[in-house]
Amino acid sequence: MNGSTRRVRPGKQSPDRIITNERIEMAKTEKTFETIPVGTNVTWHYRSAIGHGTVIGVHEIGTTADNTMYNVRQHDHHPGEPAILHHSGKALSVVKS
Repeated sequence: MNGSTRRVRPGKQSPDRIITNERIEMAKTEKTFETIPVGTNVTWHYRSAIGHGTVIGVHEIGTTADNTMYNVRQHDHHPGEPAILHHSGKALSVVKS
């Protein structure tokens, strides 16, 4: 065997397989949940207050809508606070108009 190829024994049930320096594609699963759409007005609890904002995008996709992280632009942020926050879907409540 040359330096770019190696033999791997993944387990007793599996036959030997050859791994090369080529990229190995992993199986991709499609998300089976709906994320909060961009432009949706949301609220969240922070200490004894309620924050208000608008979803401007997904920060990090999770495995469920609850553990997906969203970018939210605050409507009522105070000096010293960031204008854009990251919140999990579980922390956000969609504002019903």
